[in-house]
Amino acid sequence: MSELSQIDHECSTIGEKLAYWRASKYDFAVATRRLHETQEWRANSGMDRIVSDPNWLQKERKFRYLLKYDFLGLDKYGRPVMVERVGAWNVRDVMEAAANDDDFLKLHCIACETLIHMDRPNDAVDDRGQVIIMDCQGLSVGHLKPGLIKAFGRLSSNDSAHYPDTLAHIFVVNAPTLFSVLATLIKPFMDPDTYSKVHVSSSVPKNLTEIVGSDCLPKSLGGKREGIFPYNEDAPLSDHPRAETMNHSRSI
Repeated sequence: MSELSQIDHECSTIGEKLAYWRASKYDFAVATRRLHETQEWRANSGMDRIVSDPNWLQKERKFRYLLKYDFLGLDKYGRPVMVERVGAWNVRDVMEAAANDDDFLKLHCIACETLIHMDRPNDAVDDRGQVIIMDCQGLSVGHLKPGLIKAFGRLSSNDSAHYPDTLAHIFVVNAPTLFSVLATLIKPFMDPDTYSKVHVSSSVPKNLTEIVGSDCLPKSLGGKREGIFPYNEDAPLSDHPRAETMNHSRSI
């Protein structure tokens, strides 16, 4: 798209420019400014170094046990899929980890980078979108603690600023009535376009397998896979991120 040449940022790929352009409501000047802000954020946070640092990558693997998430691979359209059992959190432990807000954000960003850099087939229908599944079975009033809402609000704001236009779908499954209260609290932190991609169900919806496919999903979500983390907490973690993909981390 020749129009994207109006976005003055020579270090970005066409896909990144397109994402920032869409997220900026098709305003080239705003997209350019946001790309430069992201470049500055990456430099100041050391993100390109962090995502290839073995110590940080090991910390992120431990982070998965805390937040009970993992990467399921690709869906039937070649989009990365991540599942998180939010309702199964030990809220006290998550609150303690979130108190170190800088590390908490960095570990979250490693997960974002993992999804972005996951290898996709050349004929993938969607070359940027991701699918996030949040299983809320077990959600309690403990999840509504102001400190926890604030911590995850910061993560959401950072995602909107520096990882725009990456979500294809967010499926919130097994959501109790209490989730409506949580949704009201977190909505101000979310980009309206992102919020429009949230699908909430009190069970595991049938269209989850129709949209994502059953091959990557665990049986608990209507898929074919058995004995995988985080539904089997004794199972090994996925092998994502893979060094060969993270070593090619973008440099905006």
